[in-house]
Amino acid sequence: MKHRLLILSMLLISTGMNASHAQVIDSLKGQAAFIFAYYPKESLQQEFEQGYKQHLDWHRRNNDQLPWYAWYVQTGSRLGLFIDGTFGISFRAFDNRVNRSEDAADFAKTTAPYAALAFRKVYKLRKDLSTTFLLENWNPTTGMEAFDITVFPGAEKNFEHVFFEFVNAVEDTPNNPGITLYQLISGDEHSGYLLLVPRNNFSYYDDDKAIINIKSLVETYVPDKAPALLEDLSRSIKRKTSETWQYRQDLSYFPEKKP
Repeated sequence: MKHRLLILSMLLISTGMNASHAQVIDSLKGQAAFIFAYYPKESLQQEFEQGYKQHLDWHRRNNDQLPWYAWYVQTGSRLGLFIDGTFGISFRAFDNRVNRSEDAADFAKTTAPYAALAFRKVYKLRKDLSTTFLLENWNPTTGMEAFDITVFPGAEKNFEHVFFEFVNAVEDTPNNPGITLYQLISGDEHSGYLLLVPRNNFSYYDDDKAIINIKSLVETYVPDKAPALLEDLSRSIKRKTSETWQYRQDLSYFPEKKP
């Protein structure tokens, strides 16, 4: 432990980051995910993006310590939907975000005139049921398949058991398949989950082990328990849809210091 503390102290000195700043950044970390979605108004997507970039400049000027990702929905019934969100923070950090009233006023001025609000949702990372944490580590891929899942009330344990078995089966596997599962806290029908499967392009699906849906995840990586787990899924899932999120780096924001 003493050696680890010494190394940490040396790193803080060598990077010029003081200990108090490190503690502030660390205090922001958590398992919350806040997701916002907008449809750019017809024929105004360029104006929407210009306004949103201006709003991101406000975050830079105010030294916002929360990361903000941006995607466009590329496939599915919500084609063209703009999604932004902050991940890997504590719920308290969202409550205490920088200059909240000014933030809202600037968004209303720069971006809102060109957009129609679609939804706002709050999720909690299920770290115990996930294998990768790219958004929490500020390391997004160029695309993701997003599965929006609703399970029957009372069937949460059956549904989550499938992911527990998957994580347990692949945790010691080199280059294990990356999935991140979030549980809905607020903003839609309960009980809801968001499953994100990162990928960089559509050639991902050329791989025989590509995760196309939860069924393929079970059959490929937990074959010995597949019949029972698929039965759990059939009894628990009420509704599920999928869509592709295409990452927009130019419409995303990150604080200067990486977590």
